[in-house]
Amino acid sequence: MLATLLQQLSGQQALLPDILRDLYEQKKKINIRPSLAEISKALAVVTASYSRIFIIVDALDELADDSRRMLLSKIFDL
Repeated sequence: MLATLLQQLSGQQALLPDILRDLYEQKKKINIRPSLAEISKALAVVTASYSRIFIIVDALDELADDSRRMLLSKIFDL
């Protein structure tokens, strides 16, 4: 979900931030997805360029308790 949020927010920018370009190139070489820490760091960089962001998440009740806590924690950290 955080990766999708990162994709949506970065897609609204005129230029792709360096952190995303570097992360993409690094992971493409070894064909793996970025870690949660890498996604969180990139998300923090991208959200810093906005003055205000509204994040609407549906179906939180369908997540396991640990996943829900982690997701909300990462969003609140932004």
